[in-house]
Amino acid sequence: MGHHHKQWKGFTLLEMMLVMAIMATVMAMVLGFIQQRTQQLRDDKTTAQLQQVLNAGLAYYVVNGKWPDPLVLSTLTTGSTYLPSTFLNNFWSNPFVIGTAPAPTPPVIPAPPSSSVPALFYVYTRIGTATSTNQTNAEALIISGQLSMGFTATAPPASTTTMPTARTCVVGQPCYVVAAVNIPGQSLNTASAINFAGIYHPGACVPVPTCPIDPTGAAMTPQIIVVPLSMSGLNDYRSMNLYPINSFTAYALGGTSNNPPGCPNGAGGSPGPSGPDAPPCGNADANSYTGNSWRACAKIITPKGDVSTGNDWWAQSVYLGAFTRCSPNNEPKGSNLQVFTQ
Repeated sequence: MGHHHKQWKGFTLLEMMLVMAIMATVMAMVLGFIQQRTQQLRDDKTTAQLQQVLNAGLAYYVVNGKWPDPLVLSTLTTGSTYLPSTFLNNFWSNPFVIGTAPAPTPPVIPAPPSSSVPALFYVYTRIGTATSTNQTNAEALIISGQLSMGFTATAPPASTTTMPTARTCVVGQPCYVVAAVNIPGQSLNTASAINFAGIYHPGACVPVPTCPIDPTGAAMTPQIIVVPLSMSGLNDYRSMNLYPINSFTAYALGGTSNNPPGCPNGAGGSPGPSGPDAPPCGNADANSYTGNSWRACAKIITPKGDVSTGNDWWAQSVYLGAFTRCSPNNEPKGSNLQVFTQ
C-alpha cells in the first residue's frame, strides 16, 4: 500500500516582491496622511492662536476704550484677564507680536500708507525658521487665508505703531503671517451714548472719557453736559436763611488737562482748584484718576446777588449731575444751541 506525501510550496520571488510593493504603497499613503494631518493641526493651532490674540485685543478695547497699552503681549496675559498667563509661542517656537497702525483695507502688495482709515490692531508671527522653505511658505498662505485681514510679510515692521508691509514670502527669507482687526463695533455703536454719569458739588472734577476713532479716521470728541440737581439760595454766611432764586446755571470748564481752571465764582470760597469743594484733580485716593478732567461749576443768583459773594460754603448745599459721551466728528449739529459742552 503506497503513501502519498503532501508537498508545500513557498512564495515565489515575484509574489514576495508584489507583497512588499503593496505594503510600501500602503505605508507611503499612511505616512503621507499623517504628515498632511500633522501639517493641518499645526496650521489650525497657529490660526487659532492668532485669532485668540485678536479677540483679546478687541476685548481689551471694549473694556478700556483703546488698544492694549503698552503694546506688548504681556499686557493681555497679565492676570489672565484677556489671554492665559501661560500663552505659548507658535509651533515653530516663535513669539506673537502685537501692534497698532493705520492700514489700507484690504492690504495690497506693497501696502501703501494711509491715514484715512481707522487704526487697526494687528498681530504677527514668523512661520518656520529664519530661512523659509516652500513648505513653510505654503503654510503661511494657508494660515493667512483663514484670518481677518490676513496677509504674509517678509520682515517685521519698523515699530509697533506701523503695519508690516504685505509681501509674498520668498524661499530662504523669513516669512511672517500678519492678521488685523478694526475697532470693535460695540465701542463705536455705544460711544455716542451716555457712558458716564456722576453727582458732584460745584468745583469737583469730572473725568474726560477716552474716545475711540470714528469711521473718518479721527478721534471722537469728548463732550459733557452738566445739569443742576439741587440749588439753594444761601447768600448769608453759615445761615439757613433762604432767598428766592432768580436764575441759575451749570456748566463745565477745562477738559484738556488734569488741572482744569477753577470756577470763576469759586466753590466753597475757593476761586481756583483748591479747597474742600474744589480739590485738585487726580488726588491720591482709592479711585485716583490721572487723565484729563473737566471742572463742574454752578452760578446761582438771588435778589441779594450771587450766593458765592458772602457765603464760603454755598457749594456744599448744591448738587450737579454730570454726563459724558463721545461725539462723532460728522454728527449733525442741528441748531447753534448745543446741550453738550466740548
